[in-house]
Amino acid sequence: MYEGRNEGPLSLTKGCDGSVFLDGGDTEKTATPSQDLGGFNTVDDIKTAIEKICPEVVSCADVLRRLYNVRNSNKPDPTISSSLLQLLQNTCPLNSQSDDEAFLDQTPNSHFILDNAYYNQILAHNGTMEIDQNMALHPLTSGLVKGLADSPDQFLDQFGAAMVKMARIGVLTGNQGKIRKTCSSVN
Repeated sequence: MYEGRNEGPLSLTKGCDGSVFLDGGDTEKTATPSQDLGGFNTVDDIKTAIEKICPEVVSCADVLRRLYNVRNSNKPDPTISSSLLQLLQNTCPLNSQSDDEAFLDQTPNSHFILDNAYYNQILAHNGTMEIDQNMALHPLTSGLVKGLADSPDQFLDQFGAAMVKMARIGVLTGNQGKIRKTCSSVN
C-alpha cells in the first residue's frame, strides 16, 4: 500500500526505504504518483553491477566508473580536478580487491569537522561522487552550493533544520532493516 508523505520536494515512504522499486500490484511503484517514473531497469542494472563488485555494501565501487570509465569512454570524468583524480586513483585502484574507502570531504584536516568546507571543495571540482560534483555544475543547484560555500552560518542553519526533519523519519538500525540484493524485491 502506498503510504508516502510529502516533505517539500522530497517524498518519503516509511523513511526513504526505496519501496518505489518494489514490484507488485499494490506497491508504491504502481501508485498514481509514481506512474511517470522511469529508469527502473537502469537502477536494477546498476545495483547488479555494484553487487558483483562489493555485495551488500557501497565503497570505492561508487567512484570507480568516474575515475576510470565515465560514460564508457575509458577515461576519467573531465569535471574532476587532476589532484583529486590522482588521490582517488591511488586510494581506489582499478581491479583492486581491497576494501578501501575515500572521504567525501576532500578538505585536508576537515574530514571529521562539521563545516561548509565540502561545498568549497565541490566548487573546486573536488567532489568525490559524481552527483556531488554535479550539484556545483547544474544551474538549478549551483547557486545553493555557492551560497553554502560562502556562508558557514547559512550551512549550519540549514544543516540543523535538515537534521530535525531527518530525526522524524523512522530510521531502522541493527537488524531491523535490510540491504536488498535486487531493488525490485524484498530479500
